[in-house]
Amino acid sequence: MTAEMFFDHEHLTDRDFTGLRLTSFGAVGSGFERCNFAGLRVDNAAFGSGVEVSEYVDCSFDGAVVRRTTGGFARFVRCSFRDVDLREWDGEFVDMVGCVVTGKVRSGQFWGAPLPGSGESRLRSYAKGLGEPPQSVRQLMTRTANEFHGNDFSGAELIGTYFRGGADLTRQRLPQGPDYLYLPDAAATIAEAVARLDAGTETSLQPRVRRFLTGVLSRDVEQGQRQLLVRAKNFASRGVVKPHAAAAVALLSSVIVSSGRPGS
Repeated sequence: MTAEMFFDHEHLTDRDFTGLRLTSFGAVGSGFERCNFAGLRVDNAAFGSGVEVSEYVDCSFDGAVVRRTTGGFARFVRCSFRDVDLREWDGEFVDMVGCVVTGKVRSGQFWGAPLPGSGESRLRSYAKGLGEPPQSVRQLMTRTANEFHGNDFSGAELIGTYFRGGADLTRQRLPQGPDYLYLPDAAATIAEAVARLDAGTETSLQPRVRRFLTGVLSRDVEQGQRQLLVRAKNFASRGVVKPHAAAAVALLSSVIVSSGRPGS
């Protein structure tokens, strides 16, 4: 694959890009409505390049394979991502509304809001290269929330993929089954799990289980994530879940069961 495709302030409707084979795809300040990207194969995709929003409305990415995904400033509305293989999806500044995702998402991050300070850091980088940013750029980079709701991930396999920055999981459909554990009140569930751990018999795993609960998982809570979707397989080595991670997830599951909170 050697082809590159880049859209600069273009607005396209009902265009058919089925089966594209690309090394890179990019769009800045562009709009796509009812466009068909089914079967897209691309090494690097920057769906929202530059410092303007590119919007995709009622578009199909069914069967797409994207090896690296830089969301940038993009907005997806009622888009179909069925039977995809998306890797390294970075959605810190991405809006996603009413979309359907099935297939595999690997090493992805879906954000309800950018990390605090992230926008300011980008503004400083912008100022060093291009001077004082205009108000439109400043507003875009310092926004405090993404629009992220009504999405259906129930048919997706989320591999090393996380919801962060206050993404409201009560407004999405999530994968279910023995691989996934849903924590509707993550802070309270983790706190109870830590209390049970500290009150139990001390074992060699206990310090690592505690660090997993208060470090790995609590970090997302501290960044505004009220609900968590935990998958033990995400903490595996050579296909085997690490013992401390398995123990932590089992402890969280027991808290969910005993509390009567809904979980998966």
